[in-house]
Amino acid sequence: MPAAFPPLPADHGRLHPPRTWDAARARTWLAYLARLMSRRQESELAWWRLSQAPLPRLLALPALIAAGMVASVLIRIVTADYAASSWLGELSVTTPVLGGVVFAFLARMVTDHWFGHRLAEPRRTANPLLFVSALRAVERHSRVGPLARLAVLYGGPALVVFLLALYAFGGRDPVLVLLTVGAVLPGLLMVVYAAPADAVDAATPRELLRGEQSALLTTVTLVAPLIGLGTGGFYALRGGHGLWPGVAAWLGASATLFLLSPSSRWLLAKGTLAPTGRVPWSLMTFLEDARTAGLLQRSGGTYRFRNRRLQDHLAGRTARPAVPPPAGAHRQVPRQVSAGDREMPGGERARAAGDRTDPGADGPQPDGTDTGDGTANPEGTGDADGTAPPDGTRSPFGRRAPYDSRALRAEHTADHYLLQGRSRRLPMAHWPVIGTLTVMYAVRFSVTGQWQEPEGWAGLLVFPVLGVVVCLVGLLMPSRRLELELTREGVRGRFGRRRCHYAWPDVTEIAVRRVVVRGRDAHFYALQVRLRQGAPAPGRRHRLDDGWYLVLSLGLTAEVDPQLAAALADFAETRWRGARTG
Repeated sequence: MPAAFPPLPADHGRLHPPRTWDAARARTWLAYLARLMSRRQESELAWWRLSQAPLPRLLALPALIAAGMVASVLIRIVTADYAASSWLGELSVTTPVLGGVVFAFLARMVTDHWFGHRLAEPRRTANPLLFVSALRAVERHSRVGPLARLAVLYGGPALVVFLLALYAFGGRDPVLVLLTVGAVLPGLLMVVYAAPADAVDAATPRELLRGEQSALLTTVTLVAPLIGLGTGGFYALRGGHGLWPGVAAWLGASATLFLLSPSSRWLLAKGTLAPTGRVPWSLMTFLEDARTAGLLQRSGGTYRFRNRRLQDHLAGRTARPAVPPPAGAHRQVPRQVSAGDREMPGGERARAAGDRTDPGADGPQPDGTDTGDGTANPEGTGDADGTAPPDGTRSPFGRRAPYDSRALRAEHTADHYLLQGRSRRLPMAHWPVIGTLTVMYAVRFSVTGQWQEPEGWAGLLVFPVLGVVVCLVGLLMPSRRLELELTREGVRGRFGRRRCHYAWPDVTEIAVRRVVVRGRDAHFYALQVRLRQGAPAPGRRHRLDDGWYLVLSLGLTAEVDPQLAAALADFAETRWRGARTG
């Protein structure tokens, strides 16, 4: 590290000389980033994912409320004279601000669904003058069906024209102007100018950040003013004052679009990690200088360490020393099953399969000495915390399985592998929805000024309490049956009433992968298969992205028990691809 960051300054004759960094502090920063990446089982460092670190996530809601409170104070200062002269008082400002917040939320929700819930990623550079190029990006990054694309791209403009014609020839209702200019048109423009960027094709991470800032500026200066124009027109056509309500709606929409943008998450990550010494304030400059020094590599819009050993070294993870192979052992992985293997009992056959694996390979080994997170379990039985299930076998789903590992039972014979267990009736997947609703309420509550009312603070607890109630109900309800069966004919999965079966001749690949449905990351891993062309496909509930189909959900990490991995390698043969973290 001292060689990468020398204390002497660089040559001033260089076009872009690197800054002088303290070697000890640089090691601390890189070590934190390496631990963060290793904990997520990632090899790429993306600046827009730094807000998912523990400290920014812990302070996200308080920071969101504080920023919304500042925005509400500024709005009140700007509209103080109008509120004092109106007979409605503060309500004359709060109502249009609330309308701006709601319409901005609607535009963002439509855009988020259109692009497959990717608005947490940086957006492409938005130029209002390059409308045709923006339309091509909308079509390329769309995650909705062809009928939905046709309805939005062609039906949306037709709806705007229809509503305006209905206003002009059908009674001049101001609500039509509000819906057209303040709701429909901003939603369409938000879809056009908020397409996510392609991190792989991006030149540099800094270029991605500039593109996101450009998209934020476009939405604040194009989408938010339309919301304000529609709100102001609604008030003016009703015979009232239209300027200040329009300004209030514009400010409320701008605050909402900014607070929910990747730019605000980037500021949150820097504002929480830099003061605590985890990263430097000028993080982008530091990462680029680390790349120049040879510690990092640039991969499109992300960084990665020069090699995985460097990342593991900085993260404090040491690889398990290689165990010398037994006499006569060869470095080969079992793909075919011999007649002698078919006659062996299940336990002996599993141990034989483990003995034939590469003893010097990294990662989990069939003898159970590596738990997958860098900790050793020399006994080879039980979970990584030292506890063992009643039957003496360890959980095939690892330490972070969503099921009760003590309720799992595995039967392994020469031609059959059966895993049975129970799972909760209600999954915990409702928490992302609870989080979204809580964020929506927090923005509305803070930007509109309701934080000055005591009952508004009590409303913040409604959705978290609802999530806790759902968890308690799920714990009280009866569990569902869980099964995974491997035979020489195929693989079968069951979760409650959902069942699936895939014959081996129809399967081209089987692997443990992250679950992605319609472009949305579900944040858990599952056993999945890829079928040959023309093979019978299961129902839509089992269909995932990129041609993969669900077999059985496994857990929050890609860790697979060596015994289950050996069984998959035995029954699936060359189709088994192992665990994939991407």
